[in-house]
Amino acid sequence: MNHETKYNQRLDFLNKVEEFVEKYSRKRKSVVPNLSGWSNDECFREAMSQAIFVPKSTTKTDILSYIYTYGIDEGIRNEIKYRLGCMDHNEIIIFPNNTISIVNTINYMAKIGLKNVIILSPYYFTIPELMENRNIKFDIIPLIHTDNGFRVPHEEITRKNYDSMIITSPIFTTGIYYSEEDIWFFEKYLKTGNYLIADESLAAPQHELVRRLGRYENFISIYSPHKFIHCNAMKFSVLVHSKSNHDFFERWNDYYSGSLGLSSLTAINHFLSENYAYATKTFFEIINKRKEMLKQLLTLYPSFYMDEKSTGGYCHIFNNTIKYKFLNSLPSIKTLVANTNTLVLPNILHGFLPAQGFGFRLNLSAFNTHAQTSLAMVLAYLNSIPT
Repeated sequence: MNHETKYNQRLDFLNKVEEFVEKYSRKRKSVVPNLSGWSNDECFREAMSQAIFVPKSTTKTDILSYIYTYGIDEGIRNEIKYRLGCMDHNEIIIFPNNTISIVNTINYMAKIGLKNVIILSPYYFTIPELMENRNIKFDIIPLIHTDNGFRVPHEEITRKNYDSMIITSPIFTTGIYYSEEDIWFFEKYLKTGNYLIADESLAAPQHELVRRLGRYENFISIYSPHKFIHCNAMKFSVLVHSKSNHDFFERWNDYYSGSLGLSSLTAINHFLSENYAYATKTFFEIINKRKEMLKQLLTLYPSFYMDEKSTGGYCHIFNNTIKYKFLNSLPSIKTLVANTNTLVLPNILHGFLPAQGFGFRLNLSAFNTHAQTSLAMVLAYLNSIPT
């Protein structure tokens, strides 16, 4: 089975799950909460809506003209680079969202002829399919899951001589960042002329890898400051790259993106205001309280655990005794929902591989007291499954 078939099967499976849950909810006349989803709960939305204040733009905006990165005031672009921790060697191009940033990055990889790519698992699900679309050969290798988070498989990567590596930081929807040892490995990898592409869509402020690795021409990273605080209607994406590659990205921007909209300019204006820091502080206050609720609940179910170093709005719950593929079928999902009136989606759907074990994602921006009760039912149910 080729990669593309696998990804299409994943989407087909998710569509079937959604159809089932919708029919089940109508029949039971009750909502089935999806604890692994992307949506926020009303309490979170209300608190963050009150915390976010978008200041008026200090520059006149021409609503009739095209807007590109190069048309944005140089002082504003420099301030964005400063806030992200970029170095003098870096340049940026701004896109409406991270999907377009990823498309442009993979186009760059194809154009310069990268042929032997490694994707570290877990990963954002669109990346392998976009690679397939550009006929770029790649392997997917799992990060080593340990009691202290995740570790990069240094020996395997070095042995197979990959010319480029794609990672997520934090590790995809886990809130876990790489250790100092792994960052030193990335630096050594870059020094040999290899490329490192970091999807840092969910990176918290001050955790950007460009602060450590931005000096290397072959380091590319992607940021979206508002995604971190789960603000998705107002956002922009920044692709950080070497100044030597800037002409390439600007030229291909016309093919794979086009101009920016006013929403991107509004998001930039907010990011550079004092309110972004205040909104981020409010976000952490909400999420950290909910994380404490989760930790207290997990003390009642010692076979389940989360990574203690997790930061941000997503985390994963793991269990070393449940089989990796459990819940990876529609009948098992139906049984879960019938017993708990709750939906969680297994790690296999979030880019995790068998070596990383069974688990499921939890969206803390939707983890209120009702969700806590729902999760307790899920944990009790999973505890009853024969190992």
